[in-house]
Amino acid sequence: MRHQVFALVILASITNSFLTPSATAQIQPGGYLVSLSNTTSTFHELWTVDSATRKATQLTMAPSVKVNCITMLTPSNGWIGTVDDPATVYSMSLSGTTATMTSLFKTATALAGKTNIAQIARVGGLLYFSTNPGATIYSIPVGGGVDPTLVIDLATVTGFPTGGLANAICSDGATKLWVGIWSGGEIFEVDVSSTTPTAKLLTKLPDSKLPTTGTSFPVHMHYRAGRIESIGLYGDVVVIDPATLKVDGHYFAASPTGTGFVNTKNCGVFNPDSGDYAIASRDGSLDHVVPVGAGQIARFDVTGIGGGAMPSNNSTTGIYYNPAGAKYSAYDNGCVGQAGFGPTSVGRGAATKGNASFGFGLDTCPAGQNIAILLIGASTVKADLGGLGLSGCNLLTVPLLTLPVLTSNATANGFGSATVPVPLPNSSLTLHTQWILFNATTSTFLAVSDGRTLTL
Repeated sequence: MRHQVFALVILASITNSFLTPSATAQIQPGGYLVSLSNTTSTFHELWTVDSATRKATQLTMAPSVKVNCITMLTPSNGWIGTVDDPATVYSMSLSGTTATMTSLFKTATALAGKTNIAQIARVGGLLYFSTNPGATIYSIPVGGGVDPTLVIDLATVTGFPTGGLANAICSDGATKLWVGIWSGGEIFEVDVSSTTPTAKLLTKLPDSKLPTTGTSFPVHMHYRAGRIESIGLYGDVVVIDPATLKVDGHYFAASPTGTGFVNTKNCGVFNPDSGDYAIASRDGSLDHVVPVGAGQIARFDVTGIGGGAMPSNNSTTGIYYNPAGAKYSAYDNGCVGQAGFGPTSVGRGAATKGNASFGFGLDTCPAGQNIAILLIGASTVKADLGGLGLSGCNLLTVPLLTLPVLTSNATANGFGSATVPVPLPNSSLTLHTQWILFNATTSTFLAVSDGRTLTL
């Protein structure tokens, strides 16, 4: 074990610089596909995101297709819904840097009066999608060639709020749909197992943890492991059991903002490789909400998604992640300390055997340039760091090795980051990591990150 750890350190020392960007634009394992609306024009865009290089690449697509949401079947095939007048569902195939789209509708004006397809869910051979204005749910065969069928108008269902909009939607893939209502946060359950679908008010999402909003504003939902996972406008992640209505988790961490940036989100997806929720924002960035403690945020893990001149011109609308079968997940939360925001560890790329482009990363660091010290250990611990001036913060791994690196010279608090590139071996390995921030000017320790376990 120790020999393997020391081998990693040697490799890190040799490559102790930021990762070199690659030119690939495919949705590789460990990569993302993001749809985006440029708020300064009528153009809509698709971008791939490489989590190792932290770079986004725009795909070529027909500018007339105003993509608003994406649901993928494979890394190269899926469906998109538009925000248009009228809205449409397209099948989509990806090849190289090009996205090709074909309308599923027999009649181009089939959804006249509906200008927004918010999200698409699949049940068997049918696609179900939420539309607004209003609260109508439609379906269409995955192969298309016909016009969509009205499944149900939720506005006619008891308990539907006045002025509510059908926004987020997900399914169990078998008999049930769940629809999140903008802006009150109600969740309606639709049973599509019979020829006459029925619906009922199931529950209401808890209020956002952002104090000034109250309402959760559901923007995206997924169904995973028997639970509904709802992403809120301000980054709340709420996990609900639809059978018991128990809230199994509510994770939130305030997003730092700077000139041209905003704190609002628009879509998200669970990343099984990191155990985090990857959330794309309304300022062209990809963040991660880490489900430890009350939640931590890795803010601005990737920026520059979108062609708008300002970050706030680029509002993401849909996201897909292609799993790599990796394992680098958090096991305990970090501590804000004196930093203002909690520094959060991430993996730069997929933590898979033999990945030469992997790096240990840190996001949401304080303004200015500080020293980020990566701790690598073979065992976990929970020891108070009050002696370092970090009262209430804990050491989470017994360090066998320490690797210092300078953070980026951030202009705003919470915008800093750091990376230690470490090519991963092909052999099996388990390590535990944590970061600690130090300010050399004031000779003070600032904060510590969450603890993560790397398993190869």
